[in-house]
Amino acid sequence: MCNNVALVLYLLIWMSDLQEQLQRAMTLEQERRRAEEEAARLEAERQAALLAKEELARQAENQKKSQEQLVSTFKTTCNYLAT
Repeated sequence: MCNNVALVLYLLIWMSDLQEQLQRAMTLEQERRRAEEEAARLEAERQAALLAKEELARQAENQKKSQEQLVSTFKTTCNYLAT
């Protein structure tokens, strides 16, 4: 009888430990999923930032070309008026 009580107590403790381990595993899995989602969100933001940077570089280049054309037109006009 004493052995049966000891065995039941041992099994209860063992089941409690397993339950704690299972809960910990579920918590870790949730944390892993959240971290994975956050990593995906950050990667999407990084990609968006790179695209925005490229677009700004294109706009800057276009603006530079426009300014160079304006300067050229201005010089041509000044030379024409000077003659």
